[in-house]
Amino acid sequence: MKRRVLLWIMALTFALIGCQGESQNAEKQALVAEDQPKTELAQGVTSSEETEPVPVTEAVTEPEDQIRDLILWHAYTEPLEAELERLVDAFNKMEKGVRVKVVRKEPAELTLVTEGMLQAEDAPDILLDFPMEAVRLQKAGLLVDMRVMVEDPENGIPGFQESMYAPYYQEAIQWDGGLYMIPLVKSGEVLYYNKTLYDAYGLTAPTTWAEMEENSRVLYYEHGVAGFGVESPIELVEMLIEQSGTTYVDPVNGQVAFNQPVLVEELRHFTDLIAEGLYVTPSIHGTLVSAFENGEVGSVMASTFYEDYFLGGELEFEMGVTTLPQGGVVNYSPTVGASAYLFRSDPEQEAAAFSFLKYFVSPQPNTDWVIAYGGVSPYSAPYQMEAYTNYLNANPARAVLYGAGPIVGYIPSVQGLIQARVILYPLLDQVATGVQTADSAVQSAQDAMNELIPK
Repeated sequence: MKRRVLLWIMALTFALIGCQGESQNAEKQALVAEDQPKTELAQGVTSSEETEPVPVTEAVTEPEDQIRDLILWHAYTEPLEAELERLVDAFNKMEKGVRVKVVRKEPAELTLVTEGMLQAEDAPDILLDFPMEAVRLQKAGLLVDMRVMVEDPENGIPGFQESMYAPYYQEAIQWDGGLYMIPLVKSGEVLYYNKTLYDAYGLTAPTTWAEMEENSRVLYYEHGVAGFGVESPIELVEMLIEQSGTTYVDPVNGQVAFNQPVLVEELRHFTDLIAEGLYVTPSIHGTLVSAFENGEVGSVMASTFYEDYFLGGELEFEMGVTTLPQGGVVNYSPTVGASAYLFRSDPEQEAAAFSFLKYFVSPQPNTDWVIAYGGVSPYSAPYQMEAYTNYLNANPARAVLYGAGPIVGYIPSVQGLIQARVILYPLLDQVATGVQTADSAVQSAQDAMNELIPK
C-alpha cells in the first residue's frame, strides 16, 4: 500500500512539472500580508474524527423546464471524484432551480476550450484546474471576471479578500486586477527533518540557509550523511530566484528575467555546497524522500503530499516539519493550488454557476474538499472548525504550510512557462559538477525558457 501511495505521489509530481508546476510570485515584494486569525492547535490532539457531512435539506422537486443545468469539468480520479460528486449532490438537493452535472476530462482537455465549444449544449460552465494553465482561456476572453459577483453586497462572498493571506488573493487577481479564478485549495513545499538525528547532535530546525549550512556540516562531517536534499530541484531554483529578490517573470512582457548578479552568486554558493557533499539532488542520490526515510540525508525539501507517505510508513526516527529556510532579500516559500473558473455564457447562467462556487468555498464544503484533497485552505474560516483543527494536528506538514501563508508564492500564469520551467531541473547539477559556470548556466536557462514562451 505504501509503495502504491508513493507511485501516486510521484505521478502527481511529474504532472505538476509538466502541466502546471509549483509556486512563484513575480510581484512578491508588494505582498506584505497581515496574519489571518488562526485557531490554536490543541497539543497532542490526534483525533481522526471524520469531517461532518455537508448539511443537506430535503430535495426540491422542480419542473424540468425550470431547472438551469450547469456542467462542471474536472480531471480528478478516485477518491477525489467521489468527494466532488458528494458535494455537488448536496448542492443540487438544496439549491432551488439549479442542477450541476460533474464531467471528468483528461488533464490535457481542461484548457482546450474554444469559443465555438462554448456554444454547444454540453459546453462547460465551471472548470476546476490549476491557475498556471488559465492564461490562454483568459486571453481569449472565455472566462468571467467575477470581481463584481464576489463584491456584490447581497449575493457576493462577504470578506472574500480579507479571508485569505495576501499572496493567495494576489494570485487570483494576477490578470490586470480581474478576478478570473476562485482559489479552492493549496499545497506546497516544506522541510522535513530527522529530529532524532538533530537532537543527537544538539541541532535545532533551521530557519535560515546559514543555519541549514551549519547543521549540514555537522551531519556530514560527524555522522557521514548529507544535511539537506531537495526532491524537486525546479522548486528550489525558483525559490532561490525569488528569495534573491530577482524577477522570475517580467509582468509586462511575460519573459523570464532572473539573470541577475545576486542570483548567480547565490547559485554559485549553493552548488559549492552540493559539490562538497553537504547538499544532494536526485541526480546525485536518487529519490530524496526515500533517502530521507532511510536515514541517508538529514532533511529534505518536498511537497506536503509526501507527508502521507512518511506518516503511512514505519520511520525509525522522529520526524520534524518546519517552514523552508529563508535568508535572502525576500522571504518566499513555493506553493501550488487548484482553483475554479467560470466560462462566459449569459448573465443568468453565469449567476447560477457563481452560486455553486459560493457554496463550494463556504466553510463546511471547503473544509470537506481540502481534507479530501490533502492540502490547506486558502480561507480562514475552516481553521475555526474542530474537524479541521484535528486534521492539522494529525498532519503537521499541512499546519506548517498554513503558518507560512504570509510568505508563500506562486507561478504566474504566463503562456508556455509551465513547459519552459523544466529547463531549471538540471541547473544545480550542471554548475555543481562543472558542466557550466553559474554565469553561463543562468544565462542559457533564461534564454532557453524565453524561446518557449510565445512573444
